[in-house]
Amino acid sequence: MHDDSSTSQFQDRSLDPPQSAHAKGTEKRYRVLLVEDELEIARMALRYLRWYEPAQFEVEHEQDLGSALHRLEEETFDAMILDLALPDAQGLETLTGAAILVRNIPIVVFTATEEEDVFLYALRAGFQGYLSKPTANRQTLPRSVIHAIDHHRRAQQKTAAQGV
Repeated sequence: MHDDSSTSQFQDRSLDPPQSAHAKGTEKRYRVLLVEDELEIARMALRYLRWYEPAQFEVEHEQDLGSALHRLEEETFDAMILDLALPDAQGLETLTGAAILVRNIPIVVFTATEEEDVFLYALRAGFQGYLSKPTANRQTLPRSVIHAIDHHRRAQQKTAAQGV
């Protein structure tokens, strides 16, 4: 069952961009599922996405992998941002639990984990992005998500063209 308390954390209007940020009529709109259990980091990521002017992001939030997987069964998203240290899954276990989804949705791994084996597994399993939390900023996070979405769409078009 979906816990509304996780999404209600983001009803704070101070997280919204200023009126001028999207006044030009942004055409690119993306719906993103953010899976992050640390609320301060989730708020930071939300701010980075909402304030990015070249696109508009609608962000929904879950705090654990199980809730996120359930949400993905019920709703459609353009991308998912996935932390690897969650209450119900850690590191490779999180990647393994989400790996089945990479054919259907672009996933950007967003983590403080800098373990090389985790990074390599994510790339080999088809995750479209891997971003370290300490290096993320208001440009790198939204750009990583947009790149993952574009890469995923091109891969799907290529597969469809090949009749696979």
